[in-house]
Amino acid sequence: MTEEEIQVIGDKIVGVLKTIYDPEIPVDIYELGLIYDVFVNEKNEAKILMTLTSPNCPVAESLPVDIEDKVKSLKAKVLRYPNKTKKSEISFGSKIKVTDSNSKFFKFAKGWINKKDVKPISYKNKNTFKNITSFKNIKYKWGGKTFKGIDCSALVQIFLNFNNKFCPRDAKDQIKYFKKN
Repeated sequence: MTEEEIQVIGDKIVGVLKTIYDPEIPVDIYELGLIYDVFVNEKNEAKILMTLTSPNCPVAESLPVDIEDKVKSLKAKVLRYPNKTKKSEISFGSKIKVTDSNSKFFKFAKGWINKKDVKPISYKNKNTFKNITSFKNIKYKWGGKTFKGIDCSALVQIFLNFNNKFCPRDAKDQIKYFKKN
């Protein structure tokens, strides 16, 4: 992995951190200065050095877990075997057919995936676009629909589809559809 690729991943992580707010102060944890540093190594592993607003912070236990979950949600790793070498990645909103499982992983046609990275097909988020900022630092790519590049109409479509709502692919069709519905 090149220095440039490591920097891009670090920037994406910072983008996600800027979507997490301190519960007592309406400022994101990055701008608040709670994040000291973000380290990414050539194995695509990240470590975040952080602090809390006070020793008695009411989210002292949950905030680090929230950060880890949000950072992991950028992409899900597909593994050859549970707890083993990364085989590839699968994009947000991808649908898989589970063929086997163990305590922490699901098996599907392309490998194994951590259960934390999977939602049931019937999953609906009350706020459809709640996690849209996870795409904040993803480059624009006409016709793109993944974390490698995405266009505007695809961004709308994948979030609506993720929440089991129909949405056409192209912007002109989305306009017609939403005017009718």
